[in-house]
Amino acid sequence: MKNKIIIHCIIAGLAAGMFSCKRDVVGILNTGNFSDTAGTLKSAGSNNIGFAVDYGTSTTNQVYFGTVAREANSVTFGNELKYGSVVQNDGSFNYTTADNFYTLCTNAGLQVYGHTLVWYSQQNTNYLAGITGGGGGSSAPNLVLNGGFETAGSG
Repeated sequence: MKNKIIIHCIIAGLAAGMFSCKRDVVGILNTGNFSDTAGTLKSAGSNNIGFAVDYGTSTTNQVYFGTVAREANSVTFGNELKYGSVVQNDGSFNYTTADNFYTLCTNAGLQVYGHTLVWYSQQNTNYLAGITGGGGGSSAPNLVLNGGFETAGSG
């Protein structure tokens, strides 16, 4: 008798679950009116709207940068502040491109947010090879090849 009640409860539960999962066709596709484009993305709500942007495209494609300036209130640089873009072969820093891009963005009324402090790729390999002894003329052991770091030059 007890097993019959359990089986009936399981069958009732499965039937209720199957019939309650009816597909809601109206909720799947938003058929609202999207022809009203009078406003901008940045004016649509209280949150900031930002894009990742590229300096080269921003300076050569006016439509691209015009859309960014019209629709967003903040930007993040794509590659302009990464190590490979800023560090020169002698280890000095050159922020000319980043400074020009910052000026372009702030003059357009955009807030600028940094991109990254450390990045796993896009390095200046000439400079790094020079300071690790990997062919840049330095006599320092190349610790990248020496995974143990205990005995310099053991490879």
